Amino acid sequence: KAYEDEALPLLERLIQLDPQSVSAHEHLAENLLRRDELTRAEEMLKKLQVLCPADPLSWRGLAGIYVERDDDESALPQLIELSRIEQNDHIVPWKAGKILWKKGQPKEAIYWFRQALAIDPASCGLHKALGDVQMQLGDTAEALRAYTALTIIEPTNAKYFEQAATAAAKLGDKAKARDFAKRAVDLDPTSPAKSLLGE
Repeated sequence: KAYEDEALPLLERLIQLDPQSVSAHEHLAENLLRRDELTRAEEMLKKLQVLCPADPLSWRGLAGIYVERDDDESALPQLIELSRIEQNDHIVPWKAGKILWKKGQPKEAIYWFRQALAIDPASCGLHKALGDVQMQLGDTAEALRAYTALTIIEPTNAKYFEQAATAAAKLGDKAKARDFAKRAVDLDPTSPAKSLLGE
């Protein structure tokens, strides 16, 4: 904390002396973010984006600020550009997908969830989000694929078997629905999937 307090005026002075210094802008932006001075950090990150558009710090920092403010309209382009710059971080396209889903654009959300799954194919949260969006769109077969993946990745979670059972029942595959429901009830005797067993 004391270091940050001392660094702040030095970094500001360095930027006055060299307004094109990418490094000074980066360090000052990071310092301001740590201090939770979001308005000043936003200003510095915008300047950094102009100085060095390929620097992921500016895109990540601005996306984080906008997400924290619930400003999805501003966060989305930052996340999309960041996903192009940093292609190994599944959280970035996942957040973009969540924003698009929230905005009522489920097909676009699916695209970004799939991008994220290409990076992290074992993410339960992503498979669940993908399955939920596909159920919403009425693409029950694809939803069942996503829910089935969940049962493989986390075979002790009754909820995932419930979701798979529901999707299979919706598709008219009674045998598969019953198998998933039985597994859900084995894991959790109070599971609502019990109704699919017909007992």
